[in-house]
Amino acid sequence: MLEKDMRRLLKHKFSVEIPHAVFQPIESGGTGIGIPDFFFRTLYKEGWIELKEVELTSHGIIVIHYRPGQLRWMRDYTRANGNMILLATYKKSIYTIGWESIWIAIKGRNILDKYTTEAWDEAATFFMGHLNDINLSRLL
Repeated sequence: MLEKDMRRLLKHKFSVEIPHAVFQPIESGGTGIGIPDFFFRTLYKEGWIELKEVELTSHGIIVIHYRPGQLRWMRDYTRANGNMILLATYKKSIYTIGWESIWIAIKGRNILDKYTTEAWDEAATFFMGHLNDINLSRLL
């Protein structure tokens, strides 16, 4: 699933499930280095969401490719007690069937750039399944 498709699906899901929320995509090349993809604010929570496609190597390592400064920004924000969510889906693999990708959320200090498959499962704050099955209020 391409990141632009992930953005579209997540934006639609926010508008349906939490219509009173502020959900702002950050798409400008002029933003600061490392700024995540979306800012959100609901009645009770606010934070940032970074969307990523991950790939599983032949050695069983899950790799996430960040732009320069992204991982550091997320770690700094988390250390300042910020609500940071990495929302990931697999690139084309056995875990995707057409658009029905499996989504996984990882929060805060568990966000890394590489995981073993076991560490990935442990880090997942919220195993999400297919996007239509996700309850955004529980995720945030």
